[in-house]
Amino acid sequence: MEGYAASLAALGIAVVLGIASWFELGRFLLRRHIKLIFLAGIFIIFGLTGYAVARQYLLWLHDPLARFLLPPYQDISYFVFYSLTHFFLPYLISVVAALLLLIAAKVLNKKQEEKFFEKEEPYLAALSLFLVGHPGWLIYLVALILAYFILHTSYFILRREAARLPLYRLWAPTAFFVILLNEYWFGQTNWWQLLVI
Repeated sequence: MEGYAASLAALGIAVVLGIASWFELGRFLLRRHIKLIFLAGIFIIFGLTGYAVARQYLLWLHDPLARFLLPPYQDISYFVFYSLTHFFLPYLISVVAALLLLIAAKVLNKKQEEKFFEKEEPYLAALSLFLVGHPGWLIYLVALILAYFILHTSYFILRREAARLPLYRLWAPTAFFVILLNEYWFGQTNWWQLLVI
Protein backbone atom coordinates (compact mmCIF):
# COMPACT_ATOMS: atom_id res chain seq x y z
CA MET A 1 0.00 0.00 0.00
CA GLU A 2 3.04 2.28 -0.15
CA GLY A 3 2.15 5.33 -2.17
CA TYR A 4 -1.49 4.27 -2.56
CA ALA A 5 -2.73 7.88 -2.28
CA ALA A 6 -0.33 9.00 -5.01
CA SER A 7 -1.53 6.19 -7.31
CA LEU A 8 -5.14 7.10 -6.63
CA ALA A 9 -4.42 10.77 -7.34
CA ALA A 10 -2.58 9.83 -10.56
CA LEU A 11 -5.61 7.80 -11.60
CA GLY A 12 -7.90 10.76 -10.85
CA ILE A 13 -5.72 13.22 -12.77
CA ALA A 14 -5.62 10.83 -15.74
CA VAL A 15 -9.43 10.60 -15.70
CA VAL A 16 -9.82 14.39 -15.67
CA LEU A 17 -7.24 14.83 -18.44
CA GLY A 18 -8.82 12.05 -20.48
CA ILE A 19 -12.28 13.55 -20.24
CA ALA A 20 -10.95 17.05 -20.98
CA SER A 21 -9.14 15.84 -24.09
CA TRP A 22 -12.38 14.54 -25.63
CA PHE A 23 -14.50 17.70 -25.34
CA GLU A 24 -14.07 21.14 -26.85
CA LEU A 25 -14.44 22.97 -23.52
CA GLY A 26 -11.88 20.64 -21.94
CA ARG A 27 -9.48 21.15 -24.81
CA PHE A 28 -9.95 24.91 -24.49
CA LEU A 29 -9.06 24.69 -20.78
CA LEU A 30 -6.08 22.49 -21.54
CA ARG A 31 -4.84 24.98 -24.16
CA ARG A 32 -5.11 27.84 -21.68
CA HIS A 33 -3.80 26.16 -18.53
CA ILE A 34 -1.74 23.11 -19.51
CA LYS A 35 1.54 24.38 -18.02
CA LEU A 36 -0.17 25.03 -14.69
CA ILE A 37 -1.94 21.65 -14.86
CA PHE A 38 1.39 19.96 -15.64
CA LEU A 39 3.13 21.56 -12.65
CA ALA A 40 0.13 20.99 -10.36
CA GLY A 41 0.02 17.29 -11.31
CA ILE A 42 3.70 16.87 -10.42
CA PHE A 43 3.26 18.86 -7.19
CA ILE A 44 0.22 16.79 -6.13
CA ILE A 45 1.97 13.45 -6.72
CA PHE A 46 5.16 14.46 -4.92
CA GLY A 47 3.14 16.08 -2.12
CA LEU A 48 1.19 12.88 -1.54
CA THR A 49 4.40 10.88 -1.72
CA GLY A 50 5.89 13.14 0.97
CA TYR A 51 2.79 12.57 3.08
CA ALA A 52 3.24 8.78 2.69
CA VAL A 53 6.85 9.16 3.89
CA ALA A 54 5.71 11.10 6.96
CA ARG A 55 3.12 8.41 7.74
CA GLN A 56 5.77 5.72 7.36
CA TYR A 57 8.03 7.54 9.80
CA LEU A 58 5.23 7.78 12.37
CA LEU A 59 4.33 4.11 11.91
CA TRP A 60 7.92 3.09 12.53
CA LEU A 61 8.24 5.49 15.44
CA HIS A 62 5.28 3.92 17.26
CA ASP A 63 6.10 0.31 16.41
CA PRO A 64 8.05 -1.48 19.19
CA LEU A 65 10.45 -3.13 16.72
CA ALA A 66 10.52 -0.73 13.78
CA ARG A 67 11.49 2.25 15.98
CA PHE A 68 14.99 0.72 16.15
CA LEU A 69 15.33 1.64 12.47
CA LEU A 70 15.07 5.35 13.35
CA PRO A 71 17.31 7.73 15.33
CA PRO A 72 18.75 7.49 17.94
CA TYR A 73 19.13 3.75 17.25
CA GLN A 74 19.91 4.09 13.56
CA ASP A 75 21.32 6.93 11.48
CA ILE A 76 18.61 8.99 9.70
CA SER A 77 20.28 8.16 6.38
CA TYR A 78 18.72 4.67 6.57
CA PHE A 79 15.20 6.11 6.64
CA VAL A 80 16.05 8.68 3.96
CA PHE A 81 17.39 5.94 1.67
CA TYR A 82 14.37 3.74 2.38
CA SER A 83 11.99 6.63 1.63
CA LEU A 84 13.81 7.56 -1.55
CA THR A 85 13.80 4.02 -2.96
CA HIS A 86 10.32 2.94 -1.82
CA PHE A 87 8.35 6.15 -2.29
CA PHE A 88 10.08 8.82 -4.39
CA LEU A 89 12.21 6.94 -6.92
CA PRO A 90 9.36 5.64 -9.13
CA TYR A 91 8.14 9.19 -9.69
CA LEU A 92 11.62 10.71 -9.89
CA ILE A 93 12.45 8.36 -12.75
CA SER A 94 9.16 8.99 -14.51
CA VAL A 95 9.47 12.77 -14.13
CA VAL A 96 12.87 12.60 -15.87
CA ALA A 97 11.33 10.47 -18.67
CA ALA A 98 8.40 12.92 -18.88
CA LEU A 99 10.69 15.95 -19.13
CA LEU A 100 12.73 14.24 -21.86
CA LEU A 101 9.51 13.48 -23.75
CA LEU A 102 8.33 17.07 -23.30
CA ILE A 103 11.58 18.53 -24.62
CA ALA A 104 11.78 16.09 -27.55
CA ALA A 105 8.14 16.65 -28.53
CA LYS A 106 8.47 20.44 -28.38
CA VAL A 107 11.71 20.47 -30.40
CA LEU A 108 10.36 18.02 -32.99
CA ASN A 109 7.10 19.93 -33.28
CA LYS A 110 8.89 23.26 -33.68
CA LYS A 111 11.20 21.88 -36.37
CA GLN A 112 8.19 20.51 -38.27
CA GLU A 113 6.20 23.75 -37.95
CA GLU A 114 3.64 22.39 -35.43
CA LYS A 115 2.63 19.47 -37.69
CA PHE A 116 2.82 16.68 -35.13
CA PHE A 117 1.21 18.03 -31.98
CA GLU A 118 -1.21 20.67 -30.83
CA LYS A 119 0.54 23.40 -28.84
CA GLU A 120 -0.49 21.93 -25.45
CA GLU A 121 -0.11 18.29 -26.43
CA PRO A 122 3.56 17.81 -25.40
CA TYR A 123 2.60 18.81 -21.83
CA LEU A 124 -0.39 16.48 -21.90
CA ALA A 125 1.84 13.65 -23.12
CA ALA A 126 4.55 14.35 -20.53
CA LEU A 127 2.09 14.57 -17.64
CA SER A 128 0.42 11.32 -18.72
CA LEU A 129 3.81 9.60 -18.86
CA PHE A 130 4.76 10.98 -15.43
CA LEU A 131 1.54 9.77 -13.80
CA VAL A 132 2.24 6.09 -14.49
CA GLY A 133 5.50 6.16 -12.50
CA HIS A 134 8.36 3.72 -12.90
CA PRO A 135 8.43 1.11 -14.37
CA GLY A 136 4.90 1.94 -15.58
CA TRP A 137 6.18 4.47 -18.11
CA LEU A 138 7.81 1.62 -20.05
CA ILE A 139 4.50 -0.23 -20.20
CA TYR A 140 2.78 3.06 -21.05
CA LEU A 141 4.92 3.64 -24.14
CA VAL A 142 4.28 0.09 -25.38
CA ALA A 143 0.53 0.40 -24.69
CA LEU A 144 0.38 3.76 -26.46
CA ILE A 145 2.14 2.40 -29.54
CA LEU A 146 -0.18 -0.64 -29.58
CA ALA A 147 -3.30 1.52 -29.15
CA TYR A 148 -2.18 3.82 -31.95
CA PHE A 149 -1.36 0.85 -34.21
CA ILE A 150 -4.79 -0.70 -33.61
CA LEU A 151 -6.52 2.63 -34.20
CA HIS A 152 -4.53 3.31 -37.35
CA THR A 153 -5.06 -0.21 -38.72
CA SER A 154 -8.79 -0.07 -37.99
CA TYR A 155 -9.06 3.28 -39.74
CA PHE A 156 -7.20 1.92 -42.76
CA ILE A 157 -9.40 -1.20 -42.96
CA LEU A 158 -12.65 0.77 -42.62
CA ARG A 159 -11.75 3.70 -44.89
CA ARG A 160 -9.27 2.04 -47.25
CA GLU A 161 -6.94 5.02 -46.96
CA ALA A 162 -3.95 5.97 -44.86
CA ALA A 163 -4.22 9.01 -42.64
CA ARG A 164 -2.24 10.67 -39.88
CA LEU A 165 -4.31 10.23 -36.75
CA PRO A 166 -3.55 12.45 -33.75
CA LEU A 167 -2.58 10.99 -30.37
CA TYR A 168 -4.27 13.84 -28.49
CA ARG A 169 -7.16 11.76 -27.19
CA LEU A 170 -5.00 8.72 -26.39
CA TRP A 171 -2.38 10.15 -24.00
CA ALA A 172 -4.41 10.34 -20.77
CA PRO A 173 -6.83 7.40 -21.32
CA THR A 174 -3.85 5.12 -21.98
CA ALA A 175 -2.23 6.37 -18.77
CA PHE A 176 -5.45 5.61 -16.87
CA PHE A 177 -5.54 2.00 -18.07
CA VAL A 178 -1.82 1.47 -17.49
CA ILE A 179 -2.11 2.76 -13.90
CA LEU A 180 -4.98 0.33 -13.30
CA LEU A 181 -3.04 -2.55 -14.82
CA ASN A 182 0.06 -1.65 -12.81
CA GLU A 183 -1.81 -1.48 -9.50
CA TYR A 184 -4.02 -4.54 -9.87
CA TRP A 185 -2.17 -6.91 -12.17
CA PHE A 186 1.38 -6.13 -13.24
CA GLY A 187 2.46 -5.14 -9.72
CA GLN A 188 1.88 -8.72 -8.54
CA THR A 189 3.93 -10.38 -11.27
CA ASN A 190 7.55 -11.53 -11.02
CA TRP A 191 8.70 -9.76 -14.18
CA TRP A 192 7.33 -6.46 -12.84
CA GLN A 193 9.41 -6.84 -9.68
CA LEU A 194 12.51 -7.20 -11.85
CA LEU A 195 11.84 -3.78 -13.39
CA VAL A 196 11.27 -2.06 -10.03
CA ILE A 197 14.35 -0.29 -8.69
